[in-house]
Amino acid sequence: MTLSRLYRIARQRLRSVLYQHAADEELTRELALHVELLVEEFQADGMSRDEAQRAARRALGNLPLLADECRDHRRVSWLLDLQQDLVHGLRMLRVNPGFTAVAVLSLAIGIGANTAILSVIDAVMRAGLPIPQDDRLVVVRTFPLDDPSQETHALLDDYTTWRDASRSFDVMGLALGLQADFGADGDTAPAERIQGQAVTGGTLSALGVQPFLGRVFAESETDIGPPSPVVVISHRLWQRRFGSRGDILGQTARLDRVTRTIVGVMPPAFHYPNEGVEYWVPLAATEPSRLPNLQRFFVVTARLKDDVTIEQAQSDMDIIAARQAQEDPDRHEGWGVRVKPVREAMYGWTRERLLILEAAVFLVSDRAKNITGVLVPVDGGYVAQ
Repeated sequence: MTLSRLYRIARQRLRSVLYQHAADEELTRELALHVELLVEEFQADGMSRDEAQRAARRALGNLPLLADECRDHRRVSWLLDLQQDLVHGLRMLRVNPGFTAVAVLSLAIGIGANTAILSVIDAVMRAGLPIPQDDRLVVVRTFPLDDPSQETHALLDDYTTWRDASRSFDVMGLALGLQADFGADGDTAPAERIQGQAVTGGTLSALGVQPFLGRVFAESETDIGPPSPVVVISHRLWQRRFGSRGDILGQTARLDRVTRTIVGVMPPAFHYPNEGVEYWVPLAATEPSRLPNLQRFFVVTARLKDDVTIEQAQSDMDIIAARQAQEDPDRHEGWGVRVKPVREAMYGWTRERLLILEAAVFLVSDRAKNITGVLVPVDGGYVAQ
């Protein structure tokens, strides 16, 4: 297509929009000219004028339909229809202010609620964690093979086996949720029940977060044997309980009657595995043979090696799980292992609930729209049709 032809097409379409009536009148004259030429042709063949006019109309067909087809070739009918609908809609809204208020309110509720829910979904599923390279951080969970949707945590010997046999992780750590009565030595404030975690040094190493003050646990403080009486506290607890004291390191606090030395304060944005956790104490991973637990309540966190994908780590863990089932069927037969990104593990449960809420909001707003759509103003009121 040449440039001159493109220019003619653009000019014709612009003219059809800006000067619609003139273009329609021109089309009407052109069709009338075609009819007249056919009439003259049929008259030349010996027909009377009335017969020639009827024959010309039969030859051309439905003239209004033909005119609409000619307008469609301008490729601007959709814009003209939109303009007509807008003008008609605005006129109806101006004439019926009560109906307008109901319709605008319904649309505002629907649009606002849908936007809010979608924003929450996007923020939850896309927002990064306050952890360096959080895309490399995973949790390792177990699940019954006969019901894969029922995930749970790990046995103690799961952790020791995975840590020693896996080739997919740089570091792996163990954690256990705790609650303790917390009170600072020499503090006149009453003790408070707060949530915390007992963790191995591998957990904090896997997270890779540098403390705001002090340090995290050394490996020697979580070796097999009695754990070291130290504690790392959250930034929020440091502010609330200690008034952001600059000399906090080395101070002592009592957790369930155990005096512990504060060795670190985590950054303000650090909340792992949830915002309720306010302290971390060392967890000594006792040998499984000395502690025959059958409860799957140990949280296993690991950091992938740089050249390993989650799929590769999953394959590695599947092999280890199969070997565990053969070597110790009483503990491991019928159980599988799943490697999940830590973001999905922390927030994945919210996805289904938020989508259900989004569907509910959509149905409510759609119902409101349908109700306003069938209200017809009659004598100052509204009648549903």
